[in-house]
Amino acid sequence: MDASLKNALAQPAPLLFGAIKIELPGYTLRLLDGSAVLQIGSEIYAGLDATFGTLGGISDLSEEIGDNAPEVTVTLMPPDVSATAVLSHPNMQGSVATIMVGAVDAATGAVIGTPEILFLGEIDVPTIGIDESGARTVEFTIVSVFERLFETE
Repeated sequence: MDASLKNALAQPAPLLFGAIKIELPGYTLRLLDGSAVLQIGSEIYAGLDATFGTLGGISDLSEEIGDNAPEVTVTLMPPDVSATAVLSHPNMQGSVATIMVGAVDAATGAVIGTPEILFLGEIDVPTIGIDESGARTVEFTIVSVFERLFETE
């Protein structure tokens, strides 16, 4: 873990953020878990992407030993039917997804150190749904890059 980030996390009340980067065909989606806009390295992450909407949620991340590769579920809230159709298209399968957590300096709004990568995987299955409020969702199952080790062919 980055020393600056580790130091920030040791403080009594660090200001944390979650971020996800999905490298879609022809477009890289960079979302935050809130309404902020942050620069992480040379990349800009925002709570709202004008094309594909917002992050609705991320399932719990856990490490297990067994005969299945780890996976996580990410829910996106696309702004319209067009974005939903693009996100759920079969060619999104295999897109690389990176889930990170980091800390922000409350005084300057700058990211502290380098965010920690919690999960690196690829989109396996997109599912269209409707949430409790009636809003359209696209849920991605993201599997570890080690999923291929479990394939029999």
